[in-house]
Amino acid sequence: MKGVFSAAVGDYDNDGRPDLCVLTAEAPVALHNTPKGYERTQFPLPQGRFEAALWVDYDHDYDQDLILFGEKTVLLRNQLPAGFADRTSDIPFVTGRAVSALVTRLIPDTKSHDIVVSYADRPAMVYRDRLGGFFDAAEIRTVPAGARQLQTADLDNDSAFDLVWDGGAALNRNGRFEPIAWSARGPAALADVENRGVLDVVAGGRQHRNAGRGRFDEPREAPGLSADAVALAAADFDGDGRVDLAAADPGGRLWRLRNETKTAHRWARVHIVGVKNLKLAFNSEVEIKSGPFYQKLLYRGVPLTFGLRDFDTIDTVRITWPNGLIQNEVKQKAGATLKFQEAQRLSGSCPMIWTWNGQGFEFITDVLGVAPLGASAGDGKYFPVDHDEYVWIDGERLQPRGGRLHVRITEELAEVTYLDQVELIAVDHPANVEIFTNDKWKSPPYPEFRLFGATRRVYPKRALLDGRHDVTERILRRDRRYIDSFARDFRGVAQKYAVELDFGAAAPDNRAVLVLNGWVDWADGSTFLQQAQSTPEGLVPPLLQARDDRGQWVTILDDMGMPAGKPKTIAVDLTGKFPGKSRRLRIVTNLALYWDEIFLIENSAAPDARLATALPLNADL
Repeated sequence: MKGVFSAAVGDYDNDGRPDLCVLTAEAPVALHNTPKGYERTQFPLPQGRFEAALWVDYDHDYDQDLILFGEKTVLLRNQLPAGFADRTSDIPFVTGRAVSALVTRLIPDTKSHDIVVSYADRPAMVYRDRLGGFFDAAEIRTVPAGARQLQTADLDNDSAFDLVWDGGAALNRNGRFEPIAWSARGPAALADVENRGVLDVVAGGRQHRNAGRGRFDEPREAPGLSADAVALAAADFDGDGRVDLAAADPGGRLWRLRNETKTAHRWARVHIVGVKNLKLAFNSEVEIKSGPFYQKLLYRGVPLTFGLRDFDTIDTVRITWPNGLIQNEVKQKAGATLKFQEAQRLSGSCPMIWTWNGQGFEFITDVLGVAPLGASAGDGKYFPVDHDEYVWIDGERLQPRGGRLHVRITEELAEVTYLDQVELIAVDHPANVEIFTNDKWKSPPYPEFRLFGATRRVYPKRALLDGRHDVTERILRRDRRYIDSFARDFRGVAQKYAVELDFGAAAPDNRAVLVLNGWVDWADGSTFLQQAQSTPEGLVPPLLQARDDRGQWVTILDDMGMPAGKPKTIAVDLTGKFPGKSRRLRIVTNLALYWDEIFLIENSAAPDARLATALPLNADL
């Protein structure tokens, strides 16, 4: 390649090896990092000169998209394996010649990927990530026209990411940037030269020592560093716990400058690996806390070196992954590389229901999984919201305390519940009749409220997973022994599988109700979006098929519904649905659905039952 003047590092296929977008005078070139070295990619990129390139997961689907900046701006959305699609209109880019760009986070500890762009002919702009692929545009007058070599870092150790450019800097004050005194000129590297836990500035052959609170001492000479470097980068290249520099001179030669500063201060290196998030963990926030000492750095796909002053123990390493999951690693030793893999934890959850059972509060299940406000269901689509949910509570699990029935609804993780009405419905019914509700997670039309009654359960004579594996014993009783041997990944995506059920000669009048108990390990909204972009059908809610008299499987319900989250029992009305004499059914999906118990009841008529509604006497927040 000729005329190369810049390169952006990313990992567009998430294989854990850094790929490149190389900018040349004629066109950008994407290079794929393979075990044999870098190879040109096969997908096309627009021709012409671009001044900057940025890999960023702008639509939050766990893969990196590519933005090219110059006289025009081009946003290419990653839709592998299909390639990249032009989605420039998704972000309201202003007109102007863009010269530099970066990804930051205006508000700390959020999921946003805010994009700051500087222009040759106008002040910089910030494109604020409102999630879901939506962005707002706002001007940053603090960053003047012509600002280049944008960088983001926490200069004053207040947890907010500030801005630096060639010739200036500004502190982030609740999303607004305030300029500070800045004497450094030309390309700059931000480096904790002495392991003091603060970022110094190295520029123009001099070091500007960080004095705290956004102030810097008068510059002093940095021996070994040329004043005419055209580019600088900081990292611990030799692994000795001190941050070194790399410099490019006007002739295009690269120099590695080893940090030989004499210091007794301690250090720690943090290496993180994503699992659900990208393997190289781009744009994760990493924080260190030891006593009163605190520092935050932004992860860029390579290990971070933290200066620890005189502390030999780290109280907490706190990682905020790009999807918002927070992971704390406590009591870590200094002077070592600390490697952490993303923990398999929930980043969000539906509200939980607890009831007083006579001895203590007992967990029942979660609720309002049918009403996920703003949850992505695919490309530009959102889950429909069913505002009502009926949750069954067995009588022995709700006992009076002081003459009252106590129910608690809690939020355990990072979600907000908006409750409009809560009521308790008592169901009186004959002792020999079991009652089941029609409630479940299902796309519109939503299930109507009704009850089913059973005096006898008909269990399958045989149950097969994918027509081969006998799983009958897993569904004959509710014992938390689930059908769980289907192939799935950590995101909640399964290889499409089928559970076949043979009910023999049950329900001869064709008025059956299928009753199932189980739970779903939800994929998150980002995964639904990623699957919608990369596969023809995306994630498929369970569809129900039946065997006809010719021995063919016929789809009788495109969406039979499923438990809305944690273990619940659902009922599926099959009145008139069997296409022939066979009573064989098949449930097909690629969601991680775990069935515990499945049976038929043979009468879909409304049971003999009396309902009585009680409203809350009081509610406390």
